[in-house]
Amino acid sequence: MLVGDRDYLILQLRRLTLGDRVLAVADCPGCGSKMDIDFDAAAIPIECGAPDTPSYEIELSAHSGLPPRTVRFRLPSGSDQEAVLGLDVETATDKLLERCLLSGDAAPLAVNEKARVITAMEERAPRVELELDLRCPECSHAFVMPFDTTGFFLDELRITASKLLREVHSLAFYYHWHESEILGLLRDRRRAYLALLSDTLRQE
Repeated sequence: MLVGDRDYLILQLRRLTLGDRVLAVADCPGCGSKMDIDFDAAAIPIECGAPDTPSYEIELSAHSGLPPRTVRFRLPSGSDQEAVLGLDVETATDKLLERCLLSGDAAPLAVNEKARVITAMEERAPRVELELDLRCPECSHAFVMPFDTTGFFLDELRITASKLLREVHSLAFYYHWHESEILGLLRDRRRAYLALLSDTLRQE
């Protein structure tokens, strides 16, 4: 599966699981203060990219005595990302590009040629990208922050799983319900019982 397609599916899964409202915290690069972020997941821009084909071609100009040549490539997938996981950014970029090149030409790509091929990949790939225009309420520093929706959702799931365990424990402990009964409740209904329980315990 292409990286952009996977990101799109994860975004839709996030919307179905936790809703469209996204609440996050960012660090101001100007003063280091933390600031709250609130936006609608339904408004995240989605680019469909070029028609899906097994490979694409790009014509490269002559350089260093070499004639013009055609470079054939495919778009990166999730397995390509896994293959370069843990490498530094520069090495990972080179390895990812190397995996996606399909041309039989043995001549290595020059730096400007790599840049052209990478640009061609970006133009053809489906993308789910979000850049937030932010202004720090403390120091008024304005900046643009790329937001990784996939990574954020995975973090949310880990937090949600831990929170759900605590919710089940509280309801089971005070109401003596079975775990299956608690998990069978809709989230809003479960939270309503927890709110009532919290109010009762405060009054005691």
